[in-house]
Parts: sequence; structure tokens; C-alpha cells
Amino acid sequence: MPTGAARTTTGRLLPQVPTLLPALLPVALVLASLHLPLMEDSLFWWVPKALYLLERGPAWVAAGDLPSLCLPDLPLPHQWRGGIPDYGHPPTWFYYLAIWIRILGASATTIRLACLPWALLMGLGIVVLSRRLCPSHPTLAALPALTSPPILMQAASPDTDLPLLAMVPWCIIAISHRRPWSYALIAASATWMKEPGILLAIPPLLVISKDRRFLISSLSPAIALGAWYLIHLSATGWGLAGAERIPEDLQHYIQDMLEVLQLVFLEQGRWMPSFTALAALLSWYAYKGNRDRFPFHDLPTWQAAFALLFVNLALFSTLNFLGGRETRQSYTHVRYLLPAMLLALTTSSAVVAGVLPRIKLPIRLPVWTPHLLIGIALTLSTSHLLEAHRRGPEASLYGLDLARAWTIAVNEIPSRASAADTWVGSYLYTAITRPYAGLVEEPLRNVLPFGPETLPEDIQPGALLIRSSYGEPLGRLGELQTREILRVGAGDAWISFSRVLPGRTASPPASRDGAPQEPGPPFSNEN
Repeated sequence: MPTGAARTTTGRLLPQVPTLLPALLPVALVLASLHLPLMEDSLFWWVPKALYLLERGPAWVAAGDLPSLCLPDLPLPHQWRGGIPDYGHPPTWFYYLAIWIRILGASATTIRLACLPWALLMGLGIVVLSRRLCPSHPTLAALPALTSPPILMQAASPDTDLPLLAMVPWCIIAISHRRPWSYALIAASATWMKEPGILLAIPPLLVISKDRRFLISSLSPAIALGAWYLIHLSATGWGLAGAERIPEDLQHYIQDMLEVLQLVFLEQGRWMPSFTALAALLSWYAYKGNRDRFPFHDLPTWQAAFALLFVNLALFSTLNFLGGRETRQSYTHVRYLLPAMLLALTTSSAVVAGVLPRIKLPIRLPVWTPHLLIGIALTLSTSHLLEAHRRGPEASLYGLDLARAWTIAVNEIPSRASAADTWVGSYLYTAITRPYAGLVEEPLRNVLPFGPETLPEDIQPGALLIRSSYGEPLGRLGELQTREILRVGAGDAWISFSRVLPGRTASPPASRDGAPQEPGPPFSNEN
């Protein structure tokens, strides 16, 4: 290559390097959590499904008896009383995890490493999408989504929602730039990772209406979901998962929609209400009489992003996975709205970064005004990264704090246990009895799991009761008289060791669903 051409190529590439650096934030989180044990659904469902496939051989539905690495000879927590359930998800993600386990072995580190490619794909997708939406300030547009607590947390969660979330921005980019077969491959793959990938069928409708020609590739999500439905139906005899509760009428739908909007724009964005209002005002101003000041010429990408955002909000308000749920499980599905959060954060920050410097005001705004506003927004958002949230660990990085607390507590259990029984909540119990969870090398066998169905009569005075600040519902065990002998923690997370005393409490406090329990932090005893 001639020297001049080399300089030209280098000159085009070097300015992009700082823009791409924020894409490494999700990767950094995965690397920082390699030594931490598995949590939540990956502990009970997704990794056991991969182990099931490795042990039983290829299968469309990875559900049934527990694989041997789950040690079914030990007492089972209530989550496993019926074996591994079939949630109707396609097996693609479980085969993907199984390949990593086959090569590197069954360990938490292996599973975290399996998240690494998807974390990078998600980070790069957000950056590239931001560049399409706001060419003048792509880094500013990308940072709010990349530092959003639930989006960042998903990078380190080996859940089916991770690959789905990672493919959303790439799907929008492919279809809005008329790459129909790239879109078809991405959208079908996303749907075969998790069924809500069917929503990626919405952006092509805009392209069809604008170009006035049908795209056969636009059918790829529907074909993928239809194929999986038929396979699952033939294998199990029943269809896929449905809504948890459909709103009864328009009034209830609006109520549920408002709660979903609150979750996306208030609880998770934290700073999003005022920021989004500013973005909407600037967009209105730019389109009203100053369209030459609206710097976003890539309107197909904007249209696809907004369409997918609105459809996600509307669908999950209808299916009611989140809205109107006054139960102890109300926080367990924050991840379902992550594509909507990603798009809301990216589009609003792109508007502020791109439009604000071009607005004519009586007082000329400094060129660094967007940087200041988004910097304030980032400060408010990142201050919640590790903070305990009432929606649970999916709403922040608090789950990593809890994993750190587990690693401290596990060293105390053998020395604190006595001749009396040792009772542990189902989450921590599973982690200390299944080596693949990454907490112990050899299972601790002289422990018993308690759950919401455990009765006070089952636990004798003198027993050791160990519970965590999340995921360990006491149920009626809140009636027991206990004396705390040790508490270990990391950040807001804690593990409590208590000795059970004779007698009961006079009036045990009640949880939101009516079950008596001991009070604690916002979601300490909920499941």
C-alpha cells in the first residue's frame, strides 16, 4: 500500500478509537465478575439446562430430571422440587452455554466467559447505533445506555435476555440501512434465543411502507417463532408461554402502561423524566420551524428505534409482566424491558447531544452544554450502580455485591455450624451445595434449605438460621425468636447468622403478600 494511502486509512481509523472505548464498559464488568458465583436464574435454570443437554444428549426441550452435577441426592430447594421446568424458550442459548462447559468445564468462570462475546457485541451495538443517531456526538449518545445499571448488569448475567439485548441495535442498523438478509439472520437468531425477538419484525414494516415493496426477509422473526412453536408443540404437546395477566379493560391497561413507563423512565433511568422532557422539547422545536438545525439525516434509523421502543412498551403493558403487580415477585422481570430502556436512553441522549448546540436562544449556549447535561445525567445514573433497589438485583449491580457477601459468608458456615441443624435460604443453599455455582469446590452437605413453605415447627431451638438480604423469603419463619450472632456484608448486601431461641414472636410482621416475615432492607425477604 502506498504511504499516502496508509496515512489516509490511519487517519480515518484513529478518530474512531475513542468513540469505541465506551463499548468496553460491559466487557470490563464481565472481567471484574469472573471470580464471583452464579446468581438467580442462571443458578437454578439456565446452567442446569446446559448441563442437562451435556448429560442426556441433544434435545429440543432441556427440561426434566436434574443432571448429576446438580447433586439431586441432596435435599432440594423448592425451585427444584419438580425438576428443571420447561419455560418454552428455544434451546439455542443452552446449547451455547453447553459448548463452553464442554470445552472449559462446569464453573462460574466458564459461564462468565461465555457472556464476554455478547457483552462486547452489546457495547459495540450501542456505540454504532449512537453514531447513526447522532454523528456529531456519538460517545455522548452512547454513554447513558452503557452506564445504565440494569443494562450494564445484564452483561454479566448468563440469561437468555443478554443475547436478545445485544442483537437489538444491530437489527435496527441492518434494516434501516437496507441490508435485508443481514437483518433476517440477526432477527431470526434473536428470536431463537428468546421469543420476544418477534418484536424485531416491527422495523421492517417502516421500510416496506417507505419503499413500497415487500421484503421477504421481514418475515424472518415470524418464521423463526412459528418454527419453534411447532417444534415445541410436537415435543411437549402444549404451546409457548403466555401472558401472566391480561388487563381487564382500558382503564387497567392504562394503569399498567403508566407503571411500565414509570419503571423505564423513572425508576431505572432515575434522571430520565427531565432529560426525556428536554429531548422531546428540542425535537419539537427542531421540527416546528428549524428542520435545518435537526442534525440527524439518518431518519430510517430514528424511525426504527422509536417504533421498536413504543411496541416494547405497549406489549409488556399488555402482557403485564410488570404493571399492577402488588406481589413479592413484582421486581423479577425488569430485564424484559431492557430493549426499551436501551432505546429510550440512546435516543433521548442523542437528541440532547445533537440538537441543543444548534438551537438559537437569546443567550448563546457554550459548545460544551450537552457534555455538561449528559455528564450530570451520568453522575446521577451511575450513583445507583451498586445501590439496593426495590426491584431487586436486576435493577442495579447490587447482585454482584450479594455475590461478594456470599464469598465472605461461606468461610464462616463450617465454624458457626454446631450439632444442631443449620438452615440456609434456597439461593445461598444452592450455591454452597453445587460446585458449578463457583462458591465452593466441595459441596457443604450438613445444611438444610428453607423456603416460603418451611414451618416454624420444622426448626428446633439452637438451630443456626442463615439468610441473605435478597432472595431468602422467611415466610412463617418470621415468627421464630432469633438472636443474631454474626452479620457479614459487601456494600448494601449482607448475610445474617442467627441462633434460634425457644418461643415465638408475639405479632410477626407481615409481608406484602400476607406472609409474616422479619423486616429488613427494601427487598430483603422477598422472592
